[in-house]
Amino acid sequence: MYIPDFRYHAPETVEEACKLLASCRDAALLAGGTDLLVALKQGKRRHEDIVSLTGIDELESIRLDGDRLSIGATVT
Repeated sequence: MYIPDFRYHAPETVEEACKLLASCRDAALLAGGTDLLVALKQGKRRHEDIVSLTGIDELESIRLDGDRLSIGATVT
């Protein structure tokens, strides 16, 4: 099985990623990709655009603010 064609976007900021999501009719977010890529390959999902979060430094952080813990989407 092959992954269907799609446009790949690699924004560098959260703001840029949000603008892409708003402008792309059928986009999916990619943050690591294991589940998404398997589903694409199996034909369970199909998207015209894939927006990668892996190049966004802001999403690679772990922050503790009082009693609130924030773990970014691309933290490994």
